[in-house]
Amino acid sequence: MDPLVRRDRLLATLGLRHQLTLCGLVAPAGFGRTVILDQAAADLGPEAGDIRYTCSPGDARPEELAARLSSLLTKASGGEPVEHRFEDVAASALHLSAALAACDRRRPTALCLDRFELAGDAGNELLRLLVTDAPPEVHIVVSARRLGHVGLGRLVVAGKGRLLGWRDLAFDAAELALLGMREGSAGSPLDEPAVWPALAILQAEGASELITGYLQDEVLADEPAAVVRALAALAAIGGCATDDLADATAPVLEGLPSIVRDDVIDRVAELPLVGRGSIGCWPHPVWVRATRSTLDQGQRRRVVDGRIAALLDRGAVSEAGRMAMDVAGPDALRSVVRSALATMPVSASAHDLRAWQRSELLGDDLPERLWLDAILRSREDDEPTRFVRLEEVRKAFEARDDLDGETGVLLQLGNLARAQGDAGALVALLARAEVLAARGDERARSLVALGQAISAQLAGRPDDAVRAVDSVAAGSLPADWAAQALMIRGVNLLLGGRFEAAVACLEAATGEGSEGSLAIAHDLLSTARWQAGDPTGALEDAALSVSYAARVGPPARLQLSQAWLACLLAAIGQDSETNALLAQIHGGGPVLSSEGAALTAVAEALLHIDNPDTARSLLESADVLDRPVRSSLWRQALLQALSPDAPPMTQSSDMPGFDRAIEAGAAGQRACAGGPPAESRHRPYLPARWCVASPGSTTVSLFGIGTVRRDQRVVDHPAWQRVRVRELCLHLAVVTDAPRSQVAATLWPERDERSAGQNLRVTLSHLLDVLDPDRERSQGSRLLRETSGAISLDPNSGLRVDVWEVQRHAEFVMATPDDQRASLLAHARRLLAIRTGPLLDSTPVGDWCGPYRRRFDDLVLNAASRAGDLALHSNDLRLAVDLGRLALDIDPWSEAGHRLVIEGRLTQGDLDGARRAQLEAIGHLDDLGVAPGRALILLGYRLGLGGAGRTRSGG
Repeated sequence: MDPLVRRDRLLATLGLRHQLTLCGLVAPAGFGRTVILDQAAADLGPEAGDIRYTCSPGDARPEELAARLSSLLTKASGGEPVEHRFEDVAASALHLSAALAACDRRRPTALCLDRFELAGDAGNELLRLLVTDAPPEVHIVVSARRLGHVGLGRLVVAGKGRLLGWRDLAFDAAELALLGMREGSAGSPLDEPAVWPALAILQAEGASELITGYLQDEVLADEPAAVVRALAALAAIGGCATDDLADATAPVLEGLPSIVRDDVIDRVAELPLVGRGSIGCWPHPVWVRATRSTLDQGQRRRVVDGRIAALLDRGAVSEAGRMAMDVAGPDALRSVVRSALATMPVSASAHDLRAWQRSELLGDDLPERLWLDAILRSREDDEPTRFVRLEEVRKAFEARDDLDGETGVLLQLGNLARAQGDAGALVALLARAEVLAARGDERARSLVALGQAISAQLAGRPDDAVRAVDSVAAGSLPADWAAQALMIRGVNLLLGGRFEAAVACLEAATGEGSEGSLAIAHDLLSTARWQAGDPTGALEDAALSVSYAARVGPPARLQLSQAWLACLLAAIGQDSETNALLAQIHGGGPVLSSEGAALTAVAEALLHIDNPDTARSLLESADVLDRPVRSSLWRQALLQALSPDAPPMTQSSDMPGFDRAIEAGAAGQRACAGGPPAESRHRPYLPARWCVASPGSTTVSLFGIGTVRRDQRVVDHPAWQRVRVRELCLHLAVVTDAPRSQVAATLWPERDERSAGQNLRVTLSHLLDVLDPDRERSQGSRLLRETSGAISLDPNSGLRVDVWEVQRHAEFVMATPDDQRASLLAHARRLLAIRTGPLLDSTPVGDWCGPYRRRFDDLVLNAASRAGDLALHSNDLRLAVDLGRLALDIDPWSEAGHRLVIEGRLTQGDLDGARRAQLEAIGHLDDLGVAPGRALILLGYRLGLGGAGRTRSGG
C-alpha cells in the first residue's frame, strides 16, 4: 500500500496556479499539503516551473523572508545571488513583485511557499502587499497550517485566487478506497477521522492507538493554549450549538477580552472533526482523548456544571441527566433531579427517572434520592400514601435546612392536598410556607398568597381573594400552580358576578399545567361560560374536561366532570344524553366526591323536573356543601322554584352567588305557577324551558363531511344533502368580500349571469332553511351580512363555524406576545381540540377554494410552529409534540413540525422515538431532494446520528 495517494482532483486545481495570483493550501498538520506540492511539481513539463521555498522560524523577523526570497528569485532568473536589505516591507514587496514577473517572462513560474505559518505576522504583511494590485505575471502558492489576512478572499471573488481548505484536502471515498479502506454507502462524511489523511494512514496501518499522540504532538502543540483549552471544554461536554459556544467555553477563557474569545472560538470551530459550519461544534471522540489531560479537575467541573445548568434552564432535563451521569457525578445529578421533580407535572420521563435511580450516584440518605423514589412509587400509591411519602421528603430537606428543596416539595404537597380537599393538611402546609417565606423564599411567598386567597374565598370575600392572587409575583410558580392561581382568581371573579372576566381568566388557565389540571380548568371554564350565557361554549368545555379527566384524572375527578356535563345536558332538555352519562357515572361504582354526588342528584332532579315531588326529593337528599358551589346554587334555586309555600334557605345564603340563585328560584316559582317565563339571566340555575326562549344556537362544521347542529342536535334537513347548498355555505364562510354576482359566477361558471343569479337565490334560500328555519321570510336572515354588495355569513350573528374558530385561535396565537404564555397556549390547545382536515370531504368543491385553503393552512402552520416553540420552552412537551403533528398534517415536509416532534420526544427522554422522528424527517426531505435546514442538522448531532443530518442523496 502506498500512503502517498495521488490527489488528481486537487492537482487539477493546482494546475491553474500559473494563471492565478494566489493559491492557498490551508489545513492543520497531516493533510498532505507538502505531498500535494511535490506531486504538482512533478506533473510540470519544461514549459512551466515552480520556485519552492520552505519557511523557517527565522523568517518571522521583519525583512528576513524578503531577503531570502530575493536571493532565491535572482538565482532562478539566471543572476548571481546577492544579499538584499530593504528599507521597509513595501519596498521589499515591490522588489519581489518585479523579480517574480521577470521569472514569469522567461517561462510561467509560481513561487511556492511551504510551512508559511512559520513566517508569522511579518510574512502575512509581506504577502498581503505582494498580491495587492499584483501584475499578471505574479503567481504565488502558499501552504500553511493557518493563514492570516492576506487578501485571498478578494482575489477568490475576482477569479484570481483559490483556497483549498481542510475540507477540500480531506480524503474522499475514492481516495480512501486506494488506501484499502471501506467506502460508505453515502460517501465519506467530513466528521469521520478517516478523511484526515494522516489519521487515515494510521488507521490503515492498524495503528489507531497512535492517533491521540499524533494530534497532541503535531496539531495541538502548534495551537495557542487558549484554543486548546476551549477545544478541551467542548470535548468535555460533547459539543454544543453555535449560540451556546461562548457560555460553554467561558470557564476556560476567563480574563480574555471578548474579541480574543471570539477569535479563539472561531479557530476551534475551524478545526477538522469539530465544527459544523453555522450549526455548532461537536468534537469527535479523537479530540476527547487528545484533550483529556488539558483541563484540571476544577476546570472540567466548572465547564460541565455550567453546561448542565444551561440545559436545565431551557428545560432539556433528559440531556442534562445523561451528562450528569456520564461525566459530572453525584452533585450534578442532584441538581438535575431537583430541577426535574420541582415542576408540576414532573419534567422528566419515567425512563429518565428510573435511569437516575439505577445510576447509584445518589446516596440512599439524600433527600433527592428519597424524592426520586417517592415520585416513582407514586404511580402505584393511593393519594394518602403519596402524601405521606412526600411529607417524609419535605422533612428530610427541612433537616438539612435546604429551603429551595423544601419549597419544591411543599408545592407538590399543596397540590396534592388541594386535589384531596384536605383543608387541615393545606392549612398546615401554608403555615410552613409562611415560615419559609419569612426567610426569603419567593415561591413560598406566592404559596402563602394563594393560601390567603383560598381563605378569603371560603369566608365569602371574593374581591379580597382576587387581590391576594394578583399579589403573586409573575413567574414564581411552576406550571400547575400557575394554573391553580388563575383558577382561584377565575372562581372568585365568578362568585363576584364578573362573568366575562372570569371566562378570560379561566380560559388562560387552560393554557398550562398537567392534563389533570386542564380537566379542572375546563370544568371551571364551562361553569363560567354557562353563567355568562354561552351554553354551547359551556358544553364544549365540559366535554373537554371529561376527555382530559378520562385520560389522566382519578375516578373522582372524572365523575365530577361527567356530573357537571350531565347537569348542563339535562337543563337544556337532552334527556337521552343525560341518562347515558348518569349510567356511566353509576356504572363506575360509588361516586367518590361529595360535590360529584350532589351534582349527580341535581342532574337527576332536572330529568324529573316535571314531577315536582320526585325532583324535590332528589334535591333534598343531596348532601351539598354549605358554601356557594355549583350543586348548592342549583339546589337552592330549584328547591325554591318547586316549593310554593316556604322555600328552604341555606345557612350560607348571604354568601356571594346565593343571591343570584335565590332570585332565579323566585322567577322559576312564578313561571311554574303560570306566570311569565323567567328572564334569560336566570337560565344558569333553571331548566331552559322555564325561561324566555333564546335564539337557537347553530353550529356549522365544514371540516369533514359537513355537519350542522342546532341547539346541540344534528340537523337532518334534505336541503343540506344538496352539493351546491354545502358549497355555498363554505363560500359564504370563507369569502367575505365577494358581491352576489361574483358568488353566482364562481359556483355556476357554466351559466349566464341571469340564470346563475337565479340559482344563487334559490340555493341561498335552501341554505337558510337549514341554518335559520325560524327567520321571517320578509326580513331576510340575521345570519347573513351584506355590505357594499358583498354577501357572506355574519361572524357576529351568534352563528358558530369551525373554520372561523380555527382561524380565530390561530390569529390569537400569532398576535399574542410571548409574555402572555398561558393565554397563547390556551388558544393553541383549542387548535388541537377542533377537528380539521379536508373541507366538505365528500362534496366536490370548485377550484375557487384552493387559494383560501392555502392561506388558511399557512396561518395554522405558522401558529402551530410558534405555539409549539413556546410549549417547548415551557416544558409542555406533549403539547409541543401534538402541535408538531398538527403542522405535519398540513405539510409533511414542514421542518418546523418535524423539529417540534423530535425535540419534544428528545426532551421527554424518548431517545429512540426522537431518532425515529429525525430519520422520518430526513426521509421526507430526501423525497423532495431537499437538504435539511440548520435546526434538523443540529438535532441530528444532538441525537448522535451525525451524517443522518443530511439527505440520503448526499445534500
